[in-house]
Amino acid sequence: MLLKKIKFLVSVCVIFGVLSWGAFYSNTIWPEKQSPGIFQVIAQDGTDAVMLEDAQKTADLFNQVLQEDMNITLNRDIKVFICSTKEQYASVLQKEFHMKEKNIDREAQVTGGMANADLRVVALNGSSNNMRLSQNRVATLGHEMFHQVQAQLSHDKGDKALHWLTEGTADFIGARMAEKSGYLPMSQFPVERINALRTTSDPIDPGEVFHADDDEWLKLMEKDESSYHIADLMVYYLLTAVPDNQKYELIAAYFKEVGQMGNGEKAFEKVFKRKTDAFLTDFEVWLSQQQSKPATLQIVRQDGISIAYYDDVQNSVMLARQFLKNQWGGDLYASQKIILTNEAGYQMALQRELGLSPAEAAERGGKSLYYNYGHTVVLNMTSLSHKEQRVFVPAMILISYFQEQTASQEQLSKLTWFSNGSIYVTAAYTVESAGLANLNMYKKTWFRLLAQTDARPSLMKLETDDGWKSAVKTYGEGTVDEVAELAACYLIDKYGLASIHTWTKQVQSTGDAEKAFAEVYGMTPTEFDVVFESYLAKHL
Repeated sequence: MLLKKIKFLVSVCVIFGVLSWGAFYSNTIWPEKQSPGIFQVIAQDGTDAVMLEDAQKTADLFNQVLQEDMNITLNRDIKVFICSTKEQYASVLQKEFHMKEKNIDREAQVTGGMANADLRVVALNGSSNNMRLSQNRVATLGHEMFHQVQAQLSHDKGDKALHWLTEGTADFIGARMAEKSGYLPMSQFPVERINALRTTSDPIDPGEVFHADDDEWLKLMEKDESSYHIADLMVYYLLTAVPDNQKYELIAAYFKEVGQMGNGEKAFEKVFKRKTDAFLTDFEVWLSQQQSKPATLQIVRQDGISIAYYDDVQNSVMLARQFLKNQWGGDLYASQKIILTNEAGYQMALQRELGLSPAEAAERGGKSLYYNYGHTVVLNMTSLSHKEQRVFVPAMILISYFQEQTASQEQLSKLTWFSNGSIYVTAAYTVESAGLANLNMYKKTWFRLLAQTDARPSLMKLETDDGWKSAVKTYGEGTVDEVAELAACYLIDKYGLASIHTWTKQVQSTGDAEKAFAEVYGMTPTEFDVVFESYLAKHL
């Protein structure tokens, strides 16, 4: 009798244990609760107040957008961890995500956010470069929260879904959250991705993205962001034939079918009425067509900007592109957008067009005459009161874009004084071609202003981006600019304008700005610093 009781108790314990495990890790045993979930935002020490505000607003808005667009709500309670440093992010991945130690550093290095559907947690990596803008923080949190929705809709069979569709739809919903929060409209979703792919030197094949599993996806991520750009464009292309009022509901329908069928490919064919192989072939043709189209340059004149100011900027753009074609044999790959606004509308334009929060826009607006992110520029035309400025500044921006499509900004920043100085000087050539001022006039002005200073930095102090910023604080922005401009002028006078583009291409080829400099100019940057100091001593 006692033995039977023991066997009975053991059986009960085993059954209870299995049910408890299933209830924790799956919603196929216990039904989802029907009321909207509670999203608890937990900020780690040192979290920026604006970042926290963005996260809270996104969490508060999330179910409202889901209800309006998809007629669903996320009913799971989610903890959202906001981390200000990579170390905090890694700690959260370990403690809250139960991530294996060997994977933490790798994930913390390449991801801006993460979601775990089983544990009902989301984390944002505030130290990621992508988190600098309010718009990106909203979009990233929307992305990670939608992974929780995918899990709910699929009854925790999200791992059976096509990986590119999982990530691409999460980005699509993230962009929708940003739009609903007052940032870029969804019409910009494909534009930014196509621009990014056009400027990628070694793009990933769409087939790799299409067929990637979890491990292969992580390897693609470690290379660059192209995998996400391609996945996003696959989703965009997939939905182009769908009426706007059905796009979001169809996304939800796919993950519901994954839950029912347990097969992402079959669910795709049932919901979207397309064979996967045929879709990939059609997408590759479409993507090739999009990338082969010539870059466009849109200039938007907001209220309060005169036609004359608009014409000056348009002339600058035309002359800058002529310069690039005639002198360097190239043009811009990516389409650009230039917003012309005035002092009164500058901060609002920074928020709407570039995704800055009100606080960020106020800070940037008080310090700059223009601000750019991606391939959109907002120009405060009130600060550009002279015609020469209205030609110089747009040309400078476009020439910097051209440099960065040849070599990465990270590579160029290893020799910041030459990268910046060469951009300023070539912009001055554009002003000269407009018949407004010649380069010799600029050089005389730079020499005169530099002669009036008590001290100036050496080129060695301006090698890195951090060194440049430090020198600006010590010597003033004008003095630092003049040193870089005159150094670039010296090299152009001796080796020609073509040498700048040759250097940029060598930077891209070698990955080393200093080595490229030595190959093009026959001396190291350190050796040139000595030559340049002697040159300045004779002319100041």
